[in-house]
Amino acid sequence: ASTAAAAAAAATTNGGNTSRSASAGPWEGWQPGAPVGTIPACGWRECFKKEHKCANCRDDANALGQPPQPLSGWIPDVRLLRRMMVLGRDAAGNPWPPPLPRELCEPIGFFGGPNDDNLRLLREANVTAAPMVEPAAGDAAARRGEGGGHGQQRQPTVLCLMYTMETQHATSVRAARETWAGGCDGFLAFSTRSDPRLPAIALPHVGPEAYDNMWQK
Repeated sequence: ASTAAAAAAAATTNGGNTSRSASAGPWEGWQPGAPVGTIPACGWRECFKKEHKCANCRDDANALGQPPQPLSGWIPDVRLLRRMMVLGRDAAGNPWPPPLPRELCEPIGFFGGPNDDNLRLLREANVTAAPMVEPAAGDAAARRGEGGGHGQQRQPTVLCLMYTMETQHATSVRAARETWAGGCDGFLAFSTRSDPRLPAIALPHVGPEAYDNMWQK
């Protein structure tokens, strides 16, 4: 409870200015803590290796800590990350999503290898990305089709869902959360444990947590 209160207080005020929306919950603007101790920092290619001992790879489960226990009747705030994306900063006033270095645009294959098939696919598919936040019209106005642009049409609302497990919260889910998830109007991870900070919700199903049972989620 004290952690949630501290997060809420930090998100409410940033240098005396209100930085949260009226719909903000206690985890608005939350970000995992920085690693502590004398663990060395590494290049991102080192981070992609199956085993590493680097402090800056954003995949340390200790940085997330224990997830808060949702209250009875809790409903995931699927618009949490979108609001953070539009605001552009976390509760501490740091840029959000966290900036990524140009090094990640280099060919980095599985476990840090040189053969990057994913990058090759993106280049051959000729995918063109649009801004995740329109700087002029604003998020709400753009959704309503306002702004005065000739021929402007109401845009679809996109909810992004991710199948995962608790063991991936610090890796795959965090990676999505800090990159593309805020570009969706809503985001929610279907998992084995709920965590309102991500957000993720536990969805129990019949049988073990295995690929063949994934359809139940």
